[in-house]
Amino acid sequence: MPVLLRPYDVSGDEGFLVEIDGSSRLMIGSQRPKELENAIARAKQELEGWFG
Repeated sequence: MPVLLRPYDVSGDEGFLVEIDGSSRLMIGSQRPKELENAIARAKQELEGWFG
């Protein structure tokens, strides 16, 4: 099955490749990559708390 890569870029020249469900990927661009990285890490921790 092909992997779907959807790029989303509001602005900026750095980004993160996020794997959603083991098969889908999402590229998110940002002018503030460190803040984006921290937000993704917090969201991941919160979801892991919900789903173990």
